[in-house]
Order: sequence, then C-alpha cells, then structure tokens
Amino acid sequence: MFKSELFELIQKYKPPTIFCLDEIVKNQGHSILRLPPYHPDLNAIELIWSQIKGYVAQAQHNTEFTMKGVLSLVERKVSQIGAVEWKKCCEHVINIENQYLERESIIDDFHDNIIINVGGSDSDESEDEHSTTDEEQEENIVHLGIVPL
Repeated sequence: MFKSELFELIQKYKPPTIFCLDEIVKNQGHSILRLPPYHPDLNAIELIWSQIKGYVAQAQHNTEFTMKGVLSLVERKVSQIGAVEWKKCCEHVINIENQYLERESIIDDFHDNIIINVGGSDSDESEDEHSTTDEEQEENIVHLGIVPL
C-alpha cells in the first residue's frame, strides 16, 4: 500500500475534530477560517505585528529600554495603524494567496506525471533480458507526492 493510499484511508475514517469555539461561533451565524500552519504570509495580522516590532526596535523610538517604555511604543504604533495599513496588508495576503493558487495548479499537473521505476533495468540490458510482470512493476514504482498546503 502506498503512503498516499494510506493517507486517503486515514482521512476517510478519521473522526472530525470539533472545537467548542466553532459551536459558539456557529450558533451566532458565523464560521471560523483556520489558516494553514507555518504560513504567516497568509495572515495579515503578522504583517501588522511586523510593523509594530520594527517600530519598537528602532533606536530613535526606544530610548528607555524598559518594559513600560516598550509597552508605550507598542500602544503608540497600534494607534497609528489605520484602515489604510490594514487594507494594504490584506491586499498583500490576497496576492500571496493567488500566487499559491496559481502554483498549485502547476504542481498538480506536474505531480500527476511523476513516476519513478526503482526496479528498472540498467541501460546496458535489453528489454528481453529483464522482463517483469505487471505486479512486479507495480511493486517497484514509487509515486512522489506533493501535498498542497
């Protein structure tokens, strides 16, 4: 059995994870959009947080080097971030999403054509010298899978 087949079986029979927060939000007529792990580039708040950290890190702003001073700088920068900055960050994330979607179709097309025969013959051998049954060939084929994120 291939890993991809095993993964399909796991997905088919694994019970869905239900979170209390999902139920609370659903009862209010909303839903939660979960972002993929390890992709801060798909989360606009990460871009905003980066701006805040950059502001606090600048020597011209941070002269006290105390927690109280840092908190004050964070509050100052947060108050300066408005709808325009949020819109820019959200548009940037949408552009990144579109790039991923564009690449995904290319990867899917490529993925469907990747098969490596690990039990194949050397280039010196002829087809007649090394013939295998269909079952043997199937056992020797490795499918390389790219799992979309």
